[in-house]
Amino acid sequence: MDNQHQIAAALLACETARRCYRNPTDEFAEPKLSPEEDHQRYLMNLYRANLRDMADDVPAHENLAAGTNHAS
Repeated sequence: MDNQHQIAAALLACETARRCYRNPTDEFAEPKLSPEEDHQRYLMNLYRANLRDMADDVPAHENLAAGTNHAS
């Protein structure tokens, strides 16, 4: 697992933990966010979108090495 995937996994774990802390009865409940928390969520979503874009930019031969792209 490369650094980008580790960071994304850590962010997801933090988001899940934050949700559980705010509402332990429902892991997937959307809590009422303060303006600061809303901005943090926006930045996290932007970061995730950037990670997806970077993954899309990986050359096909690198995907073949990882076994994720079998197109020639």
